[in-house]
Amino acid sequence: MKTRCLTISLLMIASTVGADLDPNQLMQRSEIIRPNPWMEVYAERAAESDARRAARAEARAARTAGPLWFLGWGLAELEAEARRVAFQAGYTERRGGTMRSTWQPDRVRARVSQLNFNNIAARPDLGPADGYADRTYADGYVFMDEGTADPDAFLPGQTWFWGYQNADQYDGASVRFSSGPYTDVRNQALPLTAVSEEERFDQRGVDVAAQYRFWHTRWFAAGMAAGFTGLNEQRTEMEVEQRWDRNTRITRQTVDRYNAPFEPFPAAGHVGTLEGPGYLVNNIPDAREEVEVERRVRTGFVRSELDVEFEMMEVRLGPALWFTPHPRVGLMFTPHLRMAHVRAVATARTLVQPAARAAFVYEDRQRQRDWVTGYGLAGEISALLYGPWRLSVGAGIDWWQDTVTLTADPFETEIELGEWHFTIGVGREW
Repeated sequence: MKTRCLTISLLMIASTVGADLDPNQLMQRSEIIRPNPWMEVYAERAAESDARRAARAEARAARTAGPLWFLGWGLAELEAEARRVAFQAGYTERRGGTMRSTWQPDRVRARVSQLNFNNIAARPDLGPADGYADRTYADGYVFMDEGTADPDAFLPGQTWFWGYQNADQYDGASVRFSSGPYTDVRNQALPLTAVSEEERFDQRGVDVAAQYRFWHTRWFAAGMAAGFTGLNEQRTEMEVEQRWDRNTRITRQTVDRYNAPFEPFPAAGHVGTLEGPGYLVNNIPDAREEVEVERRVRTGFVRSELDVEFEMMEVRLGPALWFTPHPRVGLMFTPHLRMAHVRAVATARTLVQPAARAAFVYEDRQRQRDWVTGYGLAGEISALLYGPWRLSVGAGIDWWQDTVTLTADPFETEIELGEWHFTIGVGREW
């Protein structure tokens, strides 16, 4: 270095005084030129830097000679001054949630009883169908006269003490008499069946994450990752309707028929007397039957409606490992613990309309706020866009320790949180 400075000085002198100077004179003048001390310092530092580069090159060559050279690289080049912090925010989606609701009929029966009864109306007293009697009908009468029960009478068992009202009661061979109507009522409780419905749902929301690398090397890094997720409200509805009971009302009449083969037959409105004489008929009916006049059937029902609102927020924390195959691309893997704060409201409305009673309406509601814990695994790939700004895409799976259970009479709802989550976001590194 000194020789180089001396040569430069001689050339400058030569250019100044001219080419005709004597070489001996030039040598005498060069003795008064002194080298720059700063140039000596620069030379010493350059030599030390070259020595350090050579030592690192030798160490690198020794590490790459082994089969686990990348471990040697990662452990040997720890740089404490390279700590980095990153924040990002973006869109997230959680999939695989399940909401299962069951309608339980026993809960309805506990509030409204199902009735079984059979009310048989009293039959009119028309006397025995096989013996003598005075019989009064809605459209006439057949009574005994003095010779009806007398075995010595000219025509025993006959009577002229009878009468009828309507022409359609006589059909040419017999006359028909009908009692007044009577109604039997039967109420039958119908079986109810439990009903279950399952609905799968996905949730969408916003994810905010923070990452801190407490050490890193050229290719590997380790640190912590934390995040917060807010997911949108999920809502589901369920409706169940089943038959509650059946009420049957049957109106009947007792019809007696008397043979009347003789001619002429008295006109409608005939009224026989005890003293007679008159037209004869048997006092004992030749046929008796119960005839159904009217049947009315009503069916009651029960209808229940369920409305469930559900939303959740999550926080997560766990260690993180990074692998950087390229200066602008990074891969992250993190096992983490999760806690989800769940808010759920279930509202049930039930209408019971029995077939023969007044309607009964009731409503039940349950609100629940709870924390659900879990753990999961997640991975992320990030790429630098411009300067410290980066784009990240991640996915993961979570296992939750509990489910959320709501009971709004007569429904019971079980909510299983989604397992898979996907995230895309933009962040910045410091």
